[in-house]
Amino acid sequence: MLKANLFHTDTYKGADLDKLNHSLPFIETTINGDKFKNAVLNFKSFEFVKYKCFLGRIIKTTKLKEYANDELYQALMKGHRQEGSDSFMDLKLQISEVG
Repeated sequence: MLKANLFHTDTYKGADLDKLNHSLPFIETTINGDKFKNAVLNFKSFEFVKYKCFLGRIIKTTKLKEYANDELYQALMKGHRQEGSDSFMDLKLQISEVG
């Protein structure tokens, strides 16, 4: 199971930090669910772009590595670190006002 971990919460205190912590179970339920898995595995609109960087007179072209849907899903579910049978993803979340 992939678990969410708050990373870099120095700027949040009190009620704001409580809101961020309260959001973690919702994120975990979503990302570990079949609906998310099927959405990633069945996604058909990946676009792999070549980026050009101009360094003076030199033009450097970088092509992003292409991943199959299942490779991408496995990389997401691997998380950032392992503890026992759980994987963890470190999140940098920001509270935004809606409306």
